[in-house]
Order: sequence, then structure tokens, then C-alpha cells
Amino acid sequence: MKKDEKDRVIGRALTRAIKETQKAEECPSPEDLSAFIDGTLDEQERDRVMGHLSRCDRCYEVFSMTHEMIKEEKQEATRVMIKKKRWIYAPIAVAAAAVLVILVKFGIQIPGEYTPPSSNQIINRLAKNTDVKSLSNSIKEDQTTVFAFISKIPLEKASFRIGVCLTDLDISLLAEDKPKSLAVIKRINSTLQSVEGSAELASFYADVSKKIEEGAPPKEFFGKNIKIEQFIEDRGILSYLRFGEWTEGGRIAAVVKNREFFDIKSNQYFIDKLEGTALPQGVFKALEEIKGVLVRNEFADSDFKHLERAFINIVEIM
Repeated sequence: MKKDEKDRVIGRALTRAIKETQKAEECPSPEDLSAFIDGTLDEQERDRVMGHLSRCDRCYEVFSMTHEMIKEEKQEATRVMIKKKRWIYAPIAVAAAAVLVILVKFGIQIPGEYTPPSSNQIINRLAKNTDVKSLSNSIKEDQTTVFAFISKIPLEKASFRIGVCLTDLDISLLAEDKPKSLAVIKRINSTLQSVEGSAELASFYADVSKKIEEGAPPKEFFGKNIKIEQFIEDRGILSYLRFGEWTEGGRIAAVVKNREFFDIKSNQYFIDKLEGTALPQGVFKALEEIKGVLVRNEFADSDFKHLERAFINIVEIM
């Protein structure tokens, strides 16, 4: 496809996405978010969007992921400029297109369509009511052993296990817990060994591990999961990654007794999404047990124990 034709396609898709992704007035439109990233909003509108981003996990994720994508676009444009001695980079077009890609690719902020939380959203939700150090202390050390011996496993299970790791990794990084961050990265790369075509990802995480070992603050790498999410989404199994992220988030929420984390929509989403798959029946049994607790909505100590056991069962089965 020629460049001008690509531009027209992106333009039409962006226009359509802007119309389709309008939400209630508290969320900025994709157009406003693009303008905020470009720095073209007036002071009042900029303050409004900044205030909203501080409160809305989904909009903040669009913002942060778009920034990461634009950074990569700028780096590529610089390489092209050096090679061809001319600029071919249009920042405003890239910002708009990047917002579009994030919205469409990861299903964020689409009215009428429920999407399960990512690891970033999970951590933001957990950290609202629980100190991140307590969250980090709730990461199971023995999961390093559980995922240590991996040969060839189904891609869906590998995606789930990576999702579990991403939740643990973001918590460890945010808590500045260097030993656990390094241990979780080791788990991720151990799982990636069973996934064909993942050498570049393994190299990325090995580089992160090296930088942390050399003294870089772990928090510096928090939320930088876009590469692995794109890799798994391209293979059509992003829901398994989200399932792993949510399962580990739920287990930790049960350990720290954070009732605000739980909503029945996520649980029902995975029951419906995974129905008809070849997953063991024990997974669906655990999901139904979790649903039973959420429907009662009492959250006594015994309920949190029940939830923790159900989430552990899913991890162990997968």
C-alpha cells in the first residue's frame, strides 16, 4: 500500500474511531487526548485532561501507551532521517494515529464493549487501598518454582502464565523490590523459552534485568509491557494474557483483603470468553466459585480465604 493511500486509510479509521469512542463527558475524546499529547490544548483544557488522567485508569493507559508508541516512532524517524537526509515525520499525525492504534488494538474505552483490566489497571486499582510494599509481599515466592521447568506448552497457557508474571512484575517494580523484580523477569523469560518467535522479547527482559542489577531504579520500568502485549495480541490470544493478569490480581487482592478490586463483570467476562475452549474443567469450577462469592457480596474473612484458594487453583491448573 502506498504512503498516501495509507494516510487516507488512517484518516478514515481515525474519524470513525473518534465518532465511535465518545463516552460520557468525564472522559476526553480521542481527539482531545491527541491534542493533549501534542501540546495544542489551551491551559484550561489541559488542566481538565490532566485532572482526568489522574483519576481514570483506562484513559491514563491510553495516554501512557501512546507516549511509548510515539517514542518508538520518533526513534525510527530519526534513523530514516540520518539515512536519507530528510524528515518524513509528522508528530501530530503520529499522535492521532497512535491513539487510534491503542484504542483499536487493545479495546480500550470502546462504549458498550467490556474489556478486562490490564496489569497496569489492576495495579492502579489495588494500590488505591493497599500499600505497594504489602502488595509486593503478597507475591508467591514458590511461583518461581512452579514456572521454572517448562518445555513445550500450549501458547494459550504460556500467555496466561506471562499474564500472571506481568501483574507480579508491575507490583515489584512499583514497590522498588529489586530481588522480586529480577525473580519475576526470570520467570517471564523461562516461559518465553517455550514460545516460538519470542527471542526479541526475551532479549528485552534480559536487558531490563541487567539494568536493574547495575543499579537502575526498578520503578523506571513500570508499565512497559506494550511489546509483549502486542506480541501476544498478534497471535489472537490476548484474552489469555488478561486472564492471567486478572487471576494474579485477584489472588493478591484476596490476600490483602481488598474488596474494592472485585467486580463480577470481569469474572463473567472470562467465564463467557473461555467457554468452549479446551481448558481443564477445574478452571471453570474455580471461576464459578469466585462468582458465588461475588454474588453474595459479603466479604468476610472466610470469603477472602475462599477467593484466594480459587485463584490459586486456577494458577496451579494452568
